[in-house]
Amino acid sequence: MTGHTPTRWQERLSRAGRGEEYPLTPSGVFTNKGLLRRCLEMSQLQTLRGLGLELKQPTPNFAGVDKLLRRFRYWDIDIPHEDPFEPTQR
Repeated sequence: MTGHTPTRWQERLSRAGRGEEYPLTPSGVFTNKGLLRRCLEMSQLQTLRGLGLELKQPTPNFAGVDKLLRRFRYWDIDIPHEDPFEPTQR
């Protein structure tokens, strides 16, 4: 991948979406709590930017960022929805 310029493959994938030929995401991705926590921490940094805040330290204090966002009710569910991790009946 070169910088921010999407390749033809990336453009085709973004237009076509997921196909049956693509493998399923391994369930371990959703059950690895350490990996999920890290992904959520990284998304919190983007949330801060979306709120117009700027992080000036090269290594973020993730616990501090989490504490600040909790004041904004970051982890509260704001709309009713089905649990995406609930096993489906088939």
